[in-house]
Parts: sequence; structure tokens; C-alpha cells
Amino acid sequence: MKILHVSTPTSWRGGEQQVAFLASGLHSLSIDQVVLCPIDSALSVRLLDQDIPVTTFETKGFLGINLAKKISELSKAAEFTHIHCHDSHAHTAAIMYNQFLGKTIPVIVSRRVAFPISKSPLSNWKYNHPSVKHIICVSEIVREITAPKISDTSILSVIYDGIDIEKYSKKSPQKKLFTELGLEKNTILIGNLSALSKSKDFPTYLSVASDVCKKFPTAKFIIAGDGPEKSTIEKLIQKLNLQEKVFLLGFREDVVDVLQSLDIFLFTSTIEGLGTVVLEAFAAGVPVVATRAGGIPEMVEDEVTGLLAETGDAEALAKAVLSLIESPELRENLTYASLEKVKSFTYQETAAQTLEIYEKRLETKGIEREAKGVRGEG
Repeated sequence: MKILHVSTPTSWRGGEQQVAFLASGLHSLSIDQVVLCPIDSALSVRLLDQDIPVTTFETKGFLGINLAKKISELSKAAEFTHIHCHDSHAHTAAIMYNQFLGKTIPVIVSRRVAFPISKSPLSNWKYNHPSVKHIICVSEIVREITAPKISDTSILSVIYDGIDIEKYSKKSPQKKLFTELGLEKNTILIGNLSALSKSKDFPTYLSVASDVCKKFPTAKFIIAGDGPEKSTIEKLIQKLNLQEKVFLLGFREDVVDVLQSLDIFLFTSTIEGLGTVVLEAFAAGVPVVATRAGGIPEMVEDEVTGLLAETGDAEALAKAVLSLIESPELRENLTYASLEKVKSFTYQETAAQTLEIYEKRLETKGIEREAKGVRGEG
């Protein structure tokens, strides 16, 4: 078995973290693999640090055909049993390779987005191409949303993303952000770690901050992340007079320290395939208030592992945050349950389940070969 992972983003977000986790988990299982990603991408740098084989491509020109040619080049030098595509552009390139440039290599697709497949002929072609042997959905809601456009829904399954729980095994005796921001010991610190994009709905987050700070002047809020909505968020902070209440921290590498500094994690997304940062908050022992967006309720059971409200409902979200501020017992109960919940969301478990898919599709390939009168490899 030899896997070619294909990932096209140059930035570092949740999807790229999951590719890195999967490669690491498979590496520990002694799986032969290569990760194909853009030159100077964040993923390429991080994987090289982990001693995982990486090869790169240039993103100039028409990405699909250029990447397909790179896959063709690599496949001539190595006998890949699967191409695992981790985003839409990677998926397109793999199908173009299989259709036009070489012998067919079975394709595994990871789908992490909670919106329907496009109605375009290209999308219909690539998702129902005979070389697509399996589509791994990151949550049940993603599978449900994806299914209507898939001719053979038996190729759909759910494998939840996982995290590195061991990072949180040692809790720092000091809250790093309290020292960094000069906060008083009695401060209630509420935070969010996300890309600054529209889907994270920071206007609602800031509306909640405004409401909470009016009732609890000692409350402070942080936003850790970067993205296209940064200037919009900065303007709204000024408009709501929250300059002394909300801190923009930018992109942070020290996720563990940031999360362990929080008293409450507030996640206001309007759309999420899963939202693994919620799992990170669980592992950090931070109670969660979140929206019922996408796959979030598959992690956050209302009043058991966290508190939920409808998307865009700032009033309900603020009420949930206030209930946690007012009740240390509720915070403790939610934290205990979420720490138990997150134990089943490890990246090692994600890798093990993904390996089962690879092995299953190898068996299927063997059966197909025998049916055609060719000796199967298995």
C-alpha cells in the first residue's frame, strides 16, 4: 500500500492540520505515503519537521492541469495504490489525471464542508467518476448534505477529525494570556480561536461580548486568528466601544496556552463541517458555548458537553455565557463531560479508521480485477 495525499492550500487552517495529523497517524502505523502540496506551503514546512515524505508543486497557471501533470510525474516513479484528495482542487486534479493522463488510481475524497455539492457538470463528473472509490465525510451532517449528488451513496462514510489530546495532558499553573494582557485575577476571559472569515460570524460574537460586558464589567474577550474579516472586526469593535474589552491576538501557534487561559470558549459559526477547535477546547478543560451549525451538535450535546444556541442569536448566546459565569458548578459539570467526550476524537483514531477505508478499497479492487479475469493482488 502506498498513499499519495494531495492538498492545495498554501495557508494553515483546520483542513491542513487534519492532513498533517492523518499523515502523522499513518506514519506511526508504518504506512508508506507521500504528501503533495504547494511549494512553501505551511503544510510542507510542518511535515518536513515530522520526517514525513513531502513533494511540492507550483500553483502558477491553471492549477487543475498542472497538478494533474505533477500527479502523473509522481505516479511514473511510484506505484500508488490510492490518491487521497483533501480538498476540491485536489479532487479535480486527481480525476483529470485518471481521465486523461495515466492509468487509473483509486481516489479517496475527504469532504469537510457543510454545504451542498455544486450543480455544475464538473462537480457531477468528478464526484461520480468511477475512479472515486470512497468519500470520507467529516460529520453526519456533511454526509447528509453530500448524499443527494452521489449516485452510489454506499461510498459515503463518516470519520470524525481528531486532535492531539496529549498536548493538553499538562496544565500550565499560570494563565499565559493573563500575564500577556495584564489582566486582573478576577477577570472572566472568554475567547474564540478561528480564521477571521464571514462563516465564523464575529459580528454576533462581538454583540455577545457587548451584552456580557454590560452585566459583568470584569469580563474580557479575545479573538485569536487572522483572515479577510480582520478590518471589519476592528471597525465593529470601535463602533461598539469594546476597545478595552476585546483583544485581537492575531494568528497564534501557542494554541494550548491560549485555550488554557480561557474560562469560556465561545464559538459563533454559521456553518461548520465539524469545527475541531471545539474539541481542542474540550481537551483544554474549557466549557463551550456554541451555535447549532453544521457538525457542532455532534460534539456539543446541549447542557451535557456544552451549551448551544441558534446561529446568529446573540441574545441566547449571551444568556448561555452569563449562565456559565454565574455558575461554577455548571462550568465544572460541562467540563467533566466534555473531557470524557473528547477521548474518542483522537487523530490516531482518525488515522486507524482511514486505514480501514484504504484496506477495504484495496480488497474491492482485487474483487473487481478477479471479476474481469485478472488475478487479484489480495
